[in-house]
Amino acid sequence: MNRDERIILLDIIFSIGLIKDYTRDITKDDFMKNVPEDFRSQHPDVPWKLVAGLRDVLIHGYFTVNLGRVWLFVKQDLPELEVQIAQIMDNLD
Repeated sequence: MNRDERIILLDIIFSIGLIKDYTRDITKDDFMKNVPEDFRSQHPDVPWKLVAGLRDVLIHGYFTVNLGRVWLFVKQDLPELEVQIAQIMDNLD
């Protein structure tokens, strides 16, 4: 194994560690499913059910998870969701 491959593999191990640390205390009902229904209905532009459904697919899908779709969600949908949630939070004040 050359040095470049070793660096890439170390980066993968480091990234896995970050994911494990971040998700260590997350439970089944975290995040979207805890948002009250009346609050969700006030903000219909946010894809509440899509995000909660993705979580269910990831948890229960095992070998049927489409990694390409997950990647698209992380790179495209998640940033948009972040903006939507930030706008909602700004309007709460």
